Amino acid sequence: MFFRSCQDFQINMTEKLKKPPAIEETKQQITINDLIDFFDNFLKILSSSIDDILNYAQSNHIKDIKQYESIILKQINKRSTKKEINDFLNIAKNDLKDYKNLMEKKSYPNAIYHLQQSVEKTIKSMCFFLFVDFKPRSVGHDFSNIMLLLKKDGVLSDLLKEFIIRFENKLNKYFNYKIKIFGNTKIDLSNFWIDIDNKIFLRDFKKRMIEIFSENSAGVSFFLLMFLNFKKQIKETSDGGNKISLYNILYSSELFIFHMILSPHEDSTRYPNNDKSKMGPGDYTEKSQIVSFSNYISMELEEIIEHINKIILNVKSQVNII
Repeated sequence: MFFRSCQDFQINMTEKLKKPPAIEETKQQITINDLIDFFDNFLKILSSSIDDILNYAQSNHIKDIKQYESIILKQINKRSTKKEINDFLNIAKNDLKDYKNLMEKKSYPNAIYHLQQSVEKTIKSMCFFLFVDFKPRSVGHDFSNIMLLLKKDGVLSDLLKEFIIRFENKLNKYFNYKIKIFGNTKIDLSNFWIDIDNKIFLRDFKKRMIEIFSENSAGVSFFLLMFLNFKKQIKETSDGGNKISLYNILYSSELFIFHMILSPHEDSTRYPNNDKSKMGPGDYTEKSQIVSFSNYISMELEEIIEHINKIILNVKSQVNII
């Protein structure tokens, strides 16, 4: 619901740029500067919400988090776990190489498929840092299963729910402040947490991802800005990968967004189909947003894989979730 609301908002703003508002409307015409101002403030709101949730964790969950830290540390230090993480990372690297080779040959459908596989394997390696007794098969190929695991974990579930509430409140305060420009725009994230395990919601979500990353969509800039902000957060706050920290874990948020973008294409790129809600191999061209955007994802993914590698090499006896 969150991404749908934001994408709908962007489409509405784009339409308003194309035509002036009716005389009876109280909203002023949207300008490019208004949109730039919105995205700049969106990043500030997102960053502020992340800071808020860290403070909330320190105030309300410090005992739970310390216990969580020790269990995760013990898990990561197991030789078998380290090997499993490295195995996933090696497969991810190979899939990333295949993506690059196939892009050079302009075999776009298969290239997107291998990029999706690389993201998926990287996520599974990162999940060992997030979930106690993590079993890769519990995720499978469906990103919503990761959200289900978060919902089952008391500490992580509470933090994510609190983050959603704070983020929504801050966004809507901003829209109310700018009501002359944006009108009665309202972002509603209330159903996101409830509906994430609803298969109808998941089907609609995947369909929307196809729409966003086909041709001429306003949604791409929103995701791009989210990626840049996540990267900025990690560069500024991470200690170089020597500890497992909540900031390191937030790095995986970028991975989850990559997976949300790419997971629908796992079905669509490999085989011809008659379903107009999906993309078939012939739809993947240089004009497709998913194709042009994939190069950015691959570069970021390469950095993330190296980041996880550094964590694995340096994890010995220290974990710092906060």
